[in-house]
Amino acid sequence: MPAVKQLNTSSYRLLVWRIEEDVSFFSQAITLNAQEANEYSQISYEKRRLEWMAARYVQRQLCDDGLVKDEWGKPHLESQEGFVSIAHCTGYAAAIFSTQSPVGIDIEPIHDKVHRIAQKFLSEMEFNNMDALRMTEHLITSWGIKEAVYKWYGKKALSFQRNIQIQPFSLDSEHAEVLFLLNNQRIRKQVHIENLGTIILAFL
Repeated sequence: MPAVKQLNTSSYRLLVWRIEEDVSFFSQAITLNAQEANEYSQISYEKRRLEWMAARYVQRQLCDDGLVKDEWGKPHLESQEGFVSIAHCTGYAAAIFSTQSPVGIDIEPIHDKVHRIAQKFLSEMEFNNMDALRMTEHLITSWGIKEAVYKWYGKKALSFQRNIQIQPFSLDSEHAEVLFLLNNQRIRKQVHIENLGTIILAFL
């Protein structure tokens, strides 16, 4: 079983899956609803079709319910009984499910390309607090943290620099604290982080 991370707590269930199967394995194991089938039919790139289907398969392992997207593109369970977030990247798919509160998850492969966009999503304070000896990992982790918070919020029109502020954190820690700023709101959230070898996992 290619599950590389699995958590079952009193408040959420999480699964990260290494994709070793072809798309037929996942498509035969789940039934798509009309919205999902329409979305899948519009994906032409084979690699993305595989990742997309794998992410729905992983989600179904946590909660056997179809997904529907709202006006912002945020996925919700058809039954509306709980909260869900999904993610995928090259070779991996992930999902988190909670019956209690909104969730967000992201998985990111570790790569040097993140250096090109670092100053577009990090504030000066965040950039200055990077670990110089593990810069690439720190940048990727920061991006994953902000993506997870973005998915937790679930609406567009957010600035990663202004609305999602990561407090200084260590890569050896299991979590990072985030200050979410929007419309005079100041919400503190803890985002769990973990290096899984070739990818960074971030979720809340």
